[in-house]
Amino acid sequence: MQGGLTRPAKPLEIQDLLKNYGMDILSLNETNLRSDIDTSTLQLPHNNYNFIRCDRHTDNGRGGCGILINKNINYNEVSMDINMDMDIKIS
Repeated sequence: MQGGLTRPAKPLEIQDLLKNYGMDILSLNETNLRSDIDTSTLQLPHNNYNFIRCDRHTDNGRGGCGILINKNINYNEVSMDINMDMDIKIS
């Protein structure tokens, strides 16, 4: 599946995926969400799943990731401050 969660068809594709495969946890990348987009406005299966998201810090609506977790699963959310700036040299 391509495209961010703001595309109208994307949440429906996710709901079908969760239903058809009985997934308890689904990891998503390239969610393309910004801080001004409220999670409750996304047409995700909020009744059965919690959505934990991490928007890209530039807030340009590109990148980002999220995890849908079945509400029957106990979990703890952990925040980590990781600096991903690195130089890679290929010789």
